[in-house]
Amino acid sequence: MKRAILAQIPISVLVAVALADEGDMLHVVRDGQPVAVVVCADDASEQLQYAVGVLRDCIENSSGARLTVSREVPADGGLIYVGRGPWVSQFKTNQEHLDDDGFEIRFPDARSVMILGPSDWGTEFGIYEFLERYVGVRWLIPGPKGTHIPQHRDIQIPRVHVREEPAFFARYWSGLKQGAWMRTCRMPFRGVSKRLSFHHNLEGGLFPLETYRKTNPEFFPLIDGKRFLPKNVERHKWQPCFTDPAVVTEAVKNITEYFDKNPEAVSYSLGINDTGPDRWCQCEGCRAQYSGKNNSIGQPDYSDLYHGWCNRVIEGVLEEHPGKWFGCLAYNNVFDPPSTVKVHSRLVPYICMDRMQWADEKRREHGHAFHQRWLEQTSTLGWYDYIYGRQYRVPRVYCHQMADYLRYARRNGVRGYYAEAYPPSVPNWGEGPKLYVTSRLLWNPDLDVDSLLRDWYVCFAGEAAADHLAEYYVYWEKFWTQQVLKTPWFGDTESPHYKPRQYLDFKSTAYFDAITLEEIVLCRQMLESASAKTRTDAQRTRVRGLLDAFDASETTFLFHRLQKDDRPPAEVLTALLKGDIPESLRQKVNGFLDVFQGRAALVSRNPSFKSGNGKPDNWTLWIKPLGDPPHGKIEWTESPRTRPGKMCLRVKGIKRGGPVQAIPAKPGRYVMRLSYMVPEGQRLQTIEMNVTLKDSKGKDFHTDTVTVEAVPGKWRLASRYFDVPKTIANMAVASIQFSVVTNRMGVEEEIHYDDIGIYRLPE
Repeated sequence: MKRAILAQIPISVLVAVALADEGDMLHVVRDGQPVAVVVCADDASEQLQYAVGVLRDCIENSSGARLTVSREVPADGGLIYVGRGPWVSQFKTNQEHLDDDGFEIRFPDARSVMILGPSDWGTEFGIYEFLERYVGVRWLIPGPKGTHIPQHRDIQIPRVHVREEPAFFARYWSGLKQGAWMRTCRMPFRGVSKRLSFHHNLEGGLFPLETYRKTNPEFFPLIDGKRFLPKNVERHKWQPCFTDPAVVTEAVKNITEYFDKNPEAVSYSLGINDTGPDRWCQCEGCRAQYSGKNNSIGQPDYSDLYHGWCNRVIEGVLEEHPGKWFGCLAYNNVFDPPSTVKVHSRLVPYICMDRMQWADEKRREHGHAFHQRWLEQTSTLGWYDYIYGRQYRVPRVYCHQMADYLRYARRNGVRGYYAEAYPPSVPNWGEGPKLYVTSRLLWNPDLDVDSLLRDWYVCFAGEAAADHLAEYYVYWEKFWTQQVLKTPWFGDTESPHYKPRQYLDFKSTAYFDAITLEEIVLCRQMLESASAKTRTDAQRTRVRGLLDAFDASETTFLFHRLQKDDRPPAEVLTALLKGDIPESLRQKVNGFLDVFQGRAALVSRNPSFKSGNGKPDNWTLWIKPLGDPPHGKIEWTESPRTRPGKMCLRVKGIKRGGPVQAIPAKPGRYVMRLSYMVPEGQRLQTIEMNVTLKDSKGKDFHTDTVTVEAVPGKWRLASRYFDVPKTIANMAVASIQFSVVTNRMGVEEEIHYDDIGIYRLPE
């Protein structure tokens, strides 16, 4: 980043100036033959060479013409200058005030077009704009079938100067492994030179646990009169003593050394560790700076203490490295702006909030007012969003709502945007246009959302199928921005006890309360109608992926209905079969009946804990060692008197843990089921039914969690569905790890588990 003054990044994102008559065209391909050459410097970076390769491949796939790349300027023919070279000074190109991610598509003379940004990232993004604008390429979703490239015998370019730069100088999502597709979304990977670092960093970066636990135990928090030295498993569950002058001195030293070693680095993160209020220091100095009040989300407010520390650290670093920037998280106990100290002018807080909530008018009003409180402290802010993603069992799309709040952000000092996205895995990209549209809005929030969506539908499935896709996603956008607001899952904003939430309960499927069987049937009909009207193999493959993703939505709907019904599962499923349901749903119901009536293939081991020696065979009884000493236990024991003669697991008083097992993976559809019993008179417990898919080296692809509200009083059944694909990100899925986890139990609270098994459904 050439310029580090974030607040001066321009808001305007698109300038188009006609340099010649619109009819004056530059030809790149004529009648399937190349009539232009790509000119690139000898010392072009690998990044730029990669982007030039994308340019050539897309033009060839569109027209059959393979453009030549030359280091020299040929005497005749059209020229596509890419990146920096002698031509930049020759054509007197000045991009001093253009953002580093920005670019220009210029026409310096009658035979030339130049694609150029202030950085290689800007030039690469200019190439993608060139292909989208003039060839019609659309990178709709990740993967080889996700790119739409229309066919052209001729490719010609109107001589109109294009100049663009992003509305938000930093843009990034987490949870995607498809790096090439992220680049087409104009999201750069900058490593240490990233534009703004802000994430959790006090342990992982600033004060590594293994080092400071030995050398400076006094840096750690004083809790209940004792110095808390976290174990490795709790490495992020603490905050340093923010009033110890030595902690400031050490932080300044470490950050200064970091910038010494990485002069290209623009920023450093002071983001707090990811923990709650019980792991903040309670020494006399720290307690004196606690406000004694709860913040906007109902947590103890420690913002004054934290920002006072940030200010001292930043001032110390700036003495050696003036001009550097710092980022942090406005999260948990530092969610609110400080009240007795100022936010440092070189610190950019990222406010953490799921802004889909702003579909509710009262929450939007509160969110705007809260944002303005931060603006009273600083002129430059970042937003940390939660736009999940695969954690939700139906497409969570709200593109119009997103456009509204990104426009608000741009008008109100937000210059960086980060989101936990974690989309579904390809090819089951169930959220459809969501991330594609989001990426375009992060570049320019003034774009017309309806035009973006229509373009995506047509390119994804074809003109004939587009209306059915639109109908499908309009339904889900209405669901998330209207229907769900009325559910207990979303919460009653009018309640006097309401507190703003950083993010919604994505582990719960209680939002299915607002979905009817008729709506599930209708949504499948929409997708099947779209599939029937596709015209190409690529279109059919893409829509098939949406249908496969919707299979999981249907299945979760069925299991949610089973959870809400007190009748035996087989009785509920049999009643469904008597109704008028589509064949796809009928097959699922029959498959689940196979599970509940004992006919499905059990693929896990020892589900009823019958065999073992001291502990049940094939199971790991995991307790996360939280607390000093860790408390709670998991016992292999006889079932309570309601199930005489049977064995079970009794989980008592743990902070987090439960039984874990791993089995080989085979592609297909699976059901995880279990029985549980919470004793009468005990409070409701929450059970996590976790499934983690792993590669051949045991590395996690991701963990998928469904939560169950465990009602006390008798043995009950819980179940969930999951898919196992053959590959994820081109790597084979080798094993399935599944677990049943309970959190934050009281010392005397207990829960019993039995019949925990994984069943593979028939093909």
